Amino acid sequence: MVPSRLETYKTLRVSLLDVAFSTAFGTLFGGAFLVGFVRACNGGDVWLGFLSAIGSLFGILQIPGAIWGRGFSSYKRFVWPGGLAWRLLYIPIAVLPILAIQGNAKLLIAATLIIIGAASVQLVNPIYTDWLAEIVPANSRGAYFTKRNAIATGVGSGIAIVGGAIIDTFRHRHNLQLGLALIFGLGVSCGMISFYYFWQMADQPRERPIREPVWQGVKAIATPFKNKRYRPVLVYLAIGVFSRTFPQPFFAAYALETLKLPFLVITICGAMQSLSIILFSPLVGFFTDKFGNKPILVIGGLSVAINPVLWMLAKDGQLFYDTVYLLICHLFFGIAWAIIGPGQGNLMLNTAPNEDRANYLGAGNAVISIVAGVSPLVGSFLMVALRHTMTAGSAYRMMFALSGLMRLVTLLFLIPVREKGAVGFKEAMSQITSSSPRSMRAARKLSDPLTPDQREATLARLTKQPSDMAAVGLVRALADPLPRVRRQAARAISKLASPLAQSEAAHAIILLIQQHPDMVEEETLEALTSLDELGSIPGAVQCLTELLSSPRGPIKRAAAQAMGRVGGTEAVGPLTQTVQSGDPDLRRAALQALRILGDNRAAPTIIAALHDDRASVATAAAEAISELKLKSAAPEIRRILSTAHDDPTRKETWPLPSLTYSLGMVGDQSDIDLVLRTTALAKTTHGRRMGLLGSAHLLGVEPESYRLMLATGLERDSALLEAVRPIERRFKGAESVLMGYSSASALLHRTGGEADRLANAQFITGLKLPVLSSFGLYSIDESFLVVVAYANRICTQP
Repeated sequence: MVPSRLETYKTLRVSLLDVAFSTAFGTLFGGAFLVGFVRACNGGDVWLGFLSAIGSLFGILQIPGAIWGRGFSSYKRFVWPGGLAWRLLYIPIAVLPILAIQGNAKLLIAATLIIIGAASVQLVNPIYTDWLAEIVPANSRGAYFTKRNAIATGVGSGIAIVGGAIIDTFRHRHNLQLGLALIFGLGVSCGMISFYYFWQMADQPRERPIREPVWQGVKAIATPFKNKRYRPVLVYLAIGVFSRTFPQPFFAAYALETLKLPFLVITICGAMQSLSIILFSPLVGFFTDKFGNKPILVIGGLSVAINPVLWMLAKDGQLFYDTVYLLICHLFFGIAWAIIGPGQGNLMLNTAPNEDRANYLGAGNAVISIVAGVSPLVGSFLMVALRHTMTAGSAYRMMFALSGLMRLVTLLFLIPVREKGAVGFKEAMSQITSSSPRSMRAARKLSDPLTPDQREATLARLTKQPSDMAAVGLVRALADPLPRVRRQAARAISKLASPLAQSEAAHAIILLIQQHPDMVEEETLEALTSLDELGSIPGAVQCLTELLSSPRGPIKRAAAQAMGRVGGTEAVGPLTQTVQSGDPDLRRAALQALRILGDNRAAPTIIAALHDDRASVATAAAEAISELKLKSAAPEIRRILSTAHDDPTRKETWPLPSLTYSLGMVGDQSDIDLVLRTTALAKTTHGRRMGLLGSAHLLGVEPESYRLMLATGLERDSALLEAVRPIERRFKGAESVLMGYSSASALLHRTGGEADRLANAQFITGLKLPVLSSFGLYSIDESFLVVVAYANRICTQP
């Protein structure tokens, strides 16, 4: 029977306890304690490498184990015999240290029992992993497995400190063998507690057991190795595991032999590493679920490559320095291992086909185990060879340097790995480095159960301190039952910067509009409009078009504006129809959207809107004509401006400044007189300058005129003097005209634009430029600036 969701949750909880105590079990039979056992039995580097390796060498059995196990309808029924045998076979090892037999005999017996135990557990391991993968949701694997890794590490390191204190006590009393027996006995106890919690896990029936003849099973073993997409994963795992494990037994040996550190210091260093893993695992899980395993493994790979190099900087025999230094280093080591440990396992899960996952996991774990078994042997033989040519300390350091280099090279083999849903390393680093610690915490906090006030406060924090990593949480908040929370989420979304985060948010908002249009707020559409990646979302135009008929005015206007950002030809039709609707604000928004789209097919609709009875709509049409440079609109604008002059009542209703500037953008130099005549009617500085800039555009000097208009005081005087100098060479009275204009314009409250008209007339006469003749007819403030800009252009041309 398939377990309920509650039973599955309980299973995942007890599996954490299972792995915690099984890790403690492995810790007390490995690492520094294994080194102590080998040295107590007078074993050398080869024995140390061999005992460290043989447990992993039988990882090859994971492949037939995966083939065999997938034929069982019950995960648990296949897994438990191998798991129990593995634990029971270590009971005799616990008493070996105190038996009165030769050291080599003890090592031989221990090796035999480890081999059988390893074979038992490796045979069932891929099915156990497949079982967990089946019940852990794919989008939560990063969080779950990093949490699992953190808990296991915490319990393992805690028990290691206890073991280190015990063994140091007995070593000082010259009774190391009894201390080792107690440590191994504690390890056996942890192993049996682990099995107790394993037994509490609710079984998960396999949906489609695969029972096949032996020959087909043997043939299936090769499938993962033939798969071109999965083969790079196996190559990366093999090279990465080798580079990390071949010196692994010798870190503790180096600490004991060369640095002369007590067992307790070594285990406390391990505890510091574990503390770091525990602290950073939730963040690593969050990053992994957000970006995928591949980019995070690159970060972990760079970190783990530095680890051996840091060991090399320890100083022989300086207990206090080495203790403090290595404690700090192990905090850094923990960050790397918090990534590497669960990362490579999740990479296998995410790249393996679901229908044959057990077989692929078996192949991956087998590669890991075999390489992890062979590499310490290679390391032991290398250590023996190095001892013949240099001191022990130098030999250890040479091995560590080689490991660091190999770990760095491993990253090259991650490049061809293809993980579905993973982002690029550059994108991941961009989002991580652009987010502050507070915004990261807020991004993670969005997935926690919060009160409405807490949720709104968290979203407000993300509005002030944006984090692209919060995109998923922000999108979920758009479907919050409380409107105020939805609005705050939309405001935060508008602050997203990275293309990936914007794309995620745009897809989600469009989906929300399609599925829950009643939950859409004006702020939601404003956020959508702010996203540069909106144009890549299929179906966005159709979705937004439906909102144009919403009974809520703000929603309609925001939808029209968003359509302008979508782009594409399919938005032109709905927007041109909307320009003819009854809502003036919506008409204006649609014209603005057509302006942003920049599709000239909308030109007739835009030109017709110049006659709209609302000045705001006609202004939007004029702005669209200016920006799109719709030459076909010039005749209509001329008629409108001429009508405005013939019928004084229309001067108050037409948006003359916008129309004047538009004519300057799409007309020709014959329109200068009409532009200036209309500009002379302007009642505001803004309207006057728009008209003058229109005339400047017709003369080809809009940028220069614009700069002069915005300059003030001495800055403008300086710019005018600079502009007049080349004019003086052609028109000797140019500077005196400028001085006269400057004096007259100081009395603007009396002269108005008359100073400009007089100065213009003098320039036109002196320079003999007929194109400027209209500037001498109208008294328009600052028109002299346009004349100077044009004269300067003419006089500086070759």
